[in-house]
Amino acid sequence: MSLIRAELPAIVDRHLPKGQDGMETGRDWSMTLSLVPIEGVHLYGNGENGDADVLYGFLAVAVLILLIAVVNFLNLSMARTAHRAREVSMRKVLGANRSQILQQFLGESVLLALVSLMIALALVELALPYYNAFLSSLVQMNLLEDPALLAALLALGIGVGLSAGSMHATYFALLRPRDVLYSNTSPDAGTTRLRAGLVVAQFSISVALMIIAFFVNQQTEYARQLDLGFSADNLIVVSGTNGSQSETFKQRLLASPFVEAVGRSSDVPTEGSEDRLHIRPLDGGEPVMLDGLPTGPDFFSVYRIPLLAGRYLTDAEADILRKREENASYRPDANIVINAMAAKLLGFETPDAAVGQIMPTDLSSTLRVNATIVGVVEDFHFDSARDVIRPGIYYIDQMRQSDMTVRINGGNRDAAINSVEQAWRETFPDTLLSYRVMEDMVEQQYQSEARLSDVLLMFTILAVTISCMGLYGLASFTAERRTKEIGIRKVLGARLGDILKLLLWQFSKPILLANLLAWPAAFYFLNDWLNGFAYRIELDLLPFASIGAAALAIGWMTVIGHAYLVARANPIKALRHE
Repeated sequence: MSLIRAELPAIVDRHLPKGQDGMETGRDWSMTLSLVPIEGVHLYGNGENGDADVLYGFLAVAVLILLIAVVNFLNLSMARTAHRAREVSMRKVLGANRSQILQQFLGESVLLALVSLMIALALVELALPYYNAFLSSLVQMNLLEDPALLAALLALGIGVGLSAGSMHATYFALLRPRDVLYSNTSPDAGTTRLRAGLVVAQFSISVALMIIAFFVNQQTEYARQLDLGFSADNLIVVSGTNGSQSETFKQRLLASPFVEAVGRSSDVPTEGSEDRLHIRPLDGGEPVMLDGLPTGPDFFSVYRIPLLAGRYLTDAEADILRKREENASYRPDANIVINAMAAKLLGFETPDAAVGQIMPTDLSSTLRVNATIVGVVEDFHFDSARDVIRPGIYYIDQMRQSDMTVRINGGNRDAAINSVEQAWRETFPDTLLSYRVMEDMVEQQYQSEARLSDVLLMFTILAVTISCMGLYGLASFTAERRTKEIGIRKVLGARLGDILKLLLWQFSKPILLANLLAWPAAFYFLNDWLNGFAYRIELDLLPFASIGAAALAIGWMTVIGHAYLVARANPIKALRHE
């Protein structure tokens, strides 16, 4: 495969020669050949890794959530160390060895993980119809027909069980009975910092996911509301109109009271332009490459693209580069329209300065025409917000106008579509009509980002919920462990508010530390992701601080119940607490 890839540039050079003046000419010179294995076509068939990156991103988030669950198990297991230490000590006194203790606790963890796996598989089976509807996919799970998948899931369950149970299993296996049975200190006294560290790890992941989900949603909304430079509402794109009957079809459309205008082009916005034309700038420097788009005379008016200088193209003889007649050849000169970015790239200080200039333009490796600029239009998006607006040349080539864009009456949408269908049946009775709605095409550009935002939101809610469950259990344990201390404080004059602040501050510290760890990680990921957009939002500190404060508030709400009950308890009962 690598040897074939290495030969591809030479194949392009051999079969697409340069022009006589040595200048690379024609749109074909932008061509690059690549190879994609058949099994990779679904994710890499477009030459980009966008879909694969999203898939791997979801996989990474799933692993992080699983990690939060494992940390939860570790945290709560260590919280119960004091309760089980005496049990383990008595087992050892009665003859249990270290391997038996290890087997006991690892077996408990693996059994719990396998039970969780069965519940998870049942939930997945129930959720698959909603998942397929959400992602417009067809994912099926039949474990009996896929033993490899079943084995992988069993290995995952066993691996998670061993990972989650290994720490406290090792701790109890190494525990010396005399340290518990003859000691006045709690056997879990040395694990306090470790439990706090696990809480920090949980909330670091949760806060990072909250921040990422927020900015992904913001970028998606920003891209959706981006000024496209043209009006996308009430536009219908009809494909396959390159033929002798296309003008008849257009006139039938215009005869409908529900159709306002009809324009033609070789490509339409959101689908990109395939032509790359070369033209020399005003100062005579190196030739530059611009996007070429064959259009009809009504293209700009249908899309409502503003004119900055000069005029639009018309159906006049001088504006038509090639007529529809069979075997029609290109004119040696013709009029063109460019966008504002092209005017700037070609060295014109203002759009007006570009009007009337004659620019030698290469339409292919063998065809050069003298193109007169008759108009300059406003820049408009031909691709998504991921791509910068490129300099463009627009000209009339009647042989290359396969897409017809119809501006319909928005107040009578159904009637307008019916009229389009009727005109098609009358003109092309043997061909199936294929049309797209421009608003849907614009929305589909950001479909993957919208799905990413929605899935991240669900993952974030799940991660925060799991983290709060762990924090709740830890708060319950901590409140129980500090009962006597709190009773003494109250006897010595501590008020309810003082006790609440003491307990809340204990759980605020790991959450604040989690913010300090989550912010740089989230910033790095988001900045890398946003760099894939030519038009993007900026990362500012306020959302980071707001989400950090929200995480702290969530932590407070999680532990406030236990803290309040302990703070209000009768100090006499607290002092008698064992």
